[in-house]
Amino acid sequence: FYDHYKMFFQKGYVFNNSIAISGNKEKIDFLISASTNKQNSNFKNNGGFERSNLTSNFGVEILKNLKFRSISQLVYTKNTLNDPTGRSILYQLNNSRAFANYDQKDADGNYAHYYGDAVGVNGENPNYINQYSSTLARKVDVIQNFNLNYKFPKFLELDAKYGINYQADQTKYTYENQEFNVNAADQEFWIGNYNPNASAETTGEIDDISDRTTFQNFIATATIRTDFEKDFNLKIPIKTSTQIAYDFRKEVYTRQYAYGYDAPVYSPWNASQAGVYKVVSDFRQPSATYGILVNQR
Repeated sequence: FYDHYKMFFQKGYVFNNSIAISGNKEKIDFLISASTNKQNSNFKNNGGFERSNLTSNFGVEILKNLKFRSISQLVYTKNTLNDPTGRSILYQLNNSRAFANYDQKDADGNYAHYYGDAVGVNGENPNYINQYSSTLARKVDVIQNFNLNYKFPKFLELDAKYGINYQADQTKYTYENQEFNVNAADQEFWIGNYNPNASAETTGEIDDISDRTTFQNFIATATIRTDFEKDFNLKIPIKTSTQIAYDFRKEVYTRQYAYGYDAPVYSPWNASQAGVYKVVSDFRQPSATYGILVNQR
């Protein structure tokens, strides 16, 4: 008998590193920090996850009461988890009887997908999935914010904020050619997403998904504050605050989604070498909105 949990589970590790440098002098302050996070899956051969972050925060008083601040952030994320939650792996193992050796390979060095109804009608070998498929998701976020603020000696304060967030998200699912897997041919089972009439000779697929989003936000604010006693020498205990703000937002979202199947028998290969190639979607979606706020207290 085989312990399937021991066969597929492994120790999970998380590595965190960070460094930060900060300082200030008279009318200037700054902060620069960098951090990384890397972790593996609790399931063998299931990939991992890593994230890197670089941040800077710089502020300066340009003139008396005129302050400027810039905050920048760069984030890179890489995800190679084939089964992010592990639910499919657990389902396959929980429906497999313990006499199936899922680590066994055939004479060609390939894993079998299905060991027969005796093992379990819903039991499958996760090693087959991980041998013939892989996931690569990469995301880049660039975030930039500017703030300019000026306080007049009396009454009026002006503030302007501008921020831009650019995100590029690239995901690639690869399914290798499974033509020479004897067990898959016997069971007529091949993995992929879009092949409508899969056969041993037309297996192998690449799905490319590219999402890009650019979001911009501008906010201009004028605030008028008065104190009747201090500002006008009136014995009236009244303080007022008037805020007028303009908020503009613009977003541009683009998506390109294409796939190719019927892979060549050699490896590595790319989508241009697939027998069938199709674009699922290719569009650009812009949107913009604005608002005006008047607040009196």
